[in-house]
Amino acid sequence: METQILAIVVLLVGVALGAAAGWFLLKTRASSASAADLATLRERLGGKEAELQKLQLALSSEVAEHKHSRAESVQLKAALEGERRAAQERKDSFKQAADELTEKFKALSRDALKDNNQSFLDLAHSTLQKFQANAIAGEIDQEVRTIAAKREFVMFTVLNHLCARDFEHRANQFHAVA
Repeated sequence: METQILAIVVLLVGVALGAAAGWFLLKTRASSASAADLATLRERLGGKEAELQKLQLALSSEVAEHKHSRAESVQLKAALEGERRAAQERKDSFKQAADELTEKFKALSRDALKDNNQSFLDLAHSTLQKFQANAIAGEIDQEVRTIAAKREFVMFTVLNHLCARDFEHRANQFHAVA
């Protein structure tokens, strides 16, 4: 068992020495390669820092522009809402004015129709009175003509009768004298 332990210890010491030697080798190699790489990395880091600054400036500019756009958007929304309210008020005002004009037009139409109807009735009444007056005058005139014609007929008949009687009376006198 001691040999086994000894073998294990030797193995462990060997592994430790090998690891130390490997680490030392890698460190030296890394140191030499690392100086060149470090210079490259520093140069790249400088470039990246400059790029980072540019990106930070661009980001700041974009953030400021975004804030400005948001503020402008809020103002535009407020202005749009104001315009919408004003348009709705104008629309309501126009509707009210149109309703009022419609009512006034209806009232004026009723008044005009009433006046027109009254004028028509007055004209019809006046025309009817004239027609009746003319008709009455015409009837009276016709009646006067009829009466005059009848009177002439009666006078003619009476004159005829008187003439016939006178003729008969004279004829009788003539016969009596003869």
